[in-house]
Amino acid sequence: MATATVPVPDSEVPVEEWTIAVLGDRGVGKTFLARAFVFDSFLDMLPWQDESPPFTKELLVDNRNCRIVIPDDYDSASELDTAAPATQWLSPVQGILLIYSIDSRESFEHIRAIHAWAQRHASSARTTAVFVLAGNKADRGDPQRGARVVSKDEGAALAKELQMECFLETSAKTAQNVFRVFPIVVRAARAKKAEIEETERRKRESKRRCVVM
Repeated sequence: MATATVPVPDSEVPVEEWTIAVLGDRGVGKTFLARAFVFDSFLDMLPWQDESPPFTKELLVDNRNCRIVIPDDYDSASELDTAAPATQWLSPVQGILLIYSIDSRESFEHIRAIHAWAQRHASSARTTAVFVLAGNKADRGDPQRGARVVSKDEGAALAKELQMECFLETSAKTAQNVFRVFPIVVRAARAKKAEIEETERRKRESKRRCVVM
């Protein structure tokens, strides 16, 4: 199994903080994926880290110091509606990683509802979170095992339909794309933030140029 080396941030340089929520059905591997990323601990390796979220990890993303915060996760949109106030939970979130399992058609079909829930409550929380879709348990996609029920093309098509930033398949067992997916969310959130700041700057410039006669 190949693993990736995550760049270590410079402690003397300011740190960007990004909060990334991980959402999906129970059993799709949300916590396993987060642990694999935070602790470099994979199901094919020992010792296995058994901590539960919230998690925090510092690393370099495009040569910029970043602290990624992964809050407590929930199992479905319906459970979220009965948990802590959604707007409060989502208010600090800048990126949302939606996860299904490639061996579970049901978890894939639930993505639309979870995405709609997250969009609705993110709007109420006045946050502009970006979305990335991940098909987890990619290690089960080997044709010899015959466990895959959701194709890569279906995952990519759903991400496009829901206008998400990116789609990729991941595995907490083999480390496939584990060190790519969270930085991808950071880059998308960073670009969104820059876009919003530029829009606000132009509005301020426009107001300054306005002359009342």
